[in-house]
Amino acid sequence: MVRRYVVTSRTKPEYKKVKTFSLNGEYLGSREVKVHVFVVEDRNENPYYLKTESNGLQPNDKIEVNYCYGDYKIKKVDKNG
Repeated sequence: MVRRYVVTSRTKPEYKKVKTFSLNGEYLGSREVKVHVFVVEDRNENPYYLKTESNGLQPNDKIEVNYCYGDYKIKKVDKNG
């Protein structure tokens, strides 16, 4: 499912603890990941929080978010309006 949004602002980053496992399911360890939080709006101006490890989004960027199997990929459609 692909949805289009416009980035309206950003909030301060969050730090999340992530556990890492091998392909066999063995626990390998944990680490902290910096997660950037952006406020985006759909065409009906409904606000949503978008959390990503990428820091490359700016206010007024138009993006497409492709949701697939509980994960999502972000693609810039039109940079800064």
